[in-house]
Amino acid sequence: MWSIMTDSLGKGPLTYERYLRITEMLELQIGNKETAAEGDELHFIIVHQIFELWFRLLRSELSWIRDAFDTEHVEEQTVADAVRGAERCIHILHVMQEQWGVVGTLEPQGFLRFRHELGSASGFESWQMRVFELIIGYRQEERPDGSRPLDHLQKVAKRSPGDSAAWEHIEKELTRPSIADVLARWLHRTPIHGSTPKDPDDKEVVAEFLEEVITSITRQSELGFAVSKGGSSVDDEVLKARHEATLASATSFFAPDGVPDRARLGLYFIETFRDAPLLTWPQRLIDTLVRLEEGVILWRTRHARAVERIIGRRPGTGGSSGVDYLDMTTKMRAFTDLWTVRSLLAPSTLFDTEADQTYGFAIDG
Repeated sequence: MWSIMTDSLGKGPLTYERYLRITEMLELQIGNKETAAEGDELHFIIVHQIFELWFRLLRSELSWIRDAFDTEHVEEQTVADAVRGAERCIHILHVMQEQWGVVGTLEPQGFLRFRHELGSASGFESWQMRVFELIIGYRQEERPDGSRPLDHLQKVAKRSPGDSAAWEHIEKELTRPSIADVLARWLHRTPIHGSTPKDPDDKEVVAEFLEEVITSITRQSELGFAVSKGGSSVDDEVLKARHEATLASATSFFAPDGVPDRARLGLYFIETFRDAPLLTWPQRLIDTLVRLEEGVILWRTRHARAVERIIGRRPGTGGSSGVDYLDMTTKMRAFTDLWTVRSLLAPSTLFDTEADQTYGFAIDG
């Protein structure tokens, strides 16, 4: 099949080698030398180049999801397609996690033999990873340890044409919304008991649903306290205080400053009535994005452990605190609300109302 296709470069029948540019690709493992790297350094370069190729694919998949949701109306088919795209990203991240096992075959002495060749170069400077983070919704001001990778990449942009092009990619991404941004707007438009933000009585419907939510969470908390009371290793007063704290956090989460947060309530509505046919794909999207971020967290965790095994807790080549910094990045979250709501969910059976037929299948005649 491949051999009968025409080569767009005018060099005769297209071959596998020319389609994938294999010869060109295999000439890129030179590091800071004029000749090809060997041994442990070759291993190190190839593994990290593969990481960058995966980031290239992740950027493509996630950009599509972001752009597809950056509109006032998202078709149901688009939601399903976004789930499939996010699931592909989850599988990619799983492969990337396992790839740290390959990195881990590099022993400390093997790395020390060529570490000086890296100079100040560091994975901290991976512009594709920074664009990947921006697309998802990680903000620089929320990064740990005072790290500001975007500022650093802007500073080094003048060092080479490649660094300059990298900064241009980042600058473009900084003007665009993230998946977390467009997701929040999409959740804000969630029909809650059939009501949308454009409906005249929407505020009343949302306020009533907020009362339902708080009532159901209260019931769930009371049931939990009744089950734990007297049978837990924790003092009853401590348990009571924890349950009261949960109720207080629910109120502040769903109605900060006393005003219902429609996006968060839309999220809760989807999670609660997930079995309604028209809410199945929206709920799958939410769950898939949580699993996607879990994949990022696990990748960062595997990164930290691989680095600790190879260089211990010495500073990184880029001047960061090394493993301590990497461990702190595992605490970062882009989809904060999607994680928080899991602490507040109550069984749908505790609600006095159900999702009406608006969310069911339409059947003619």
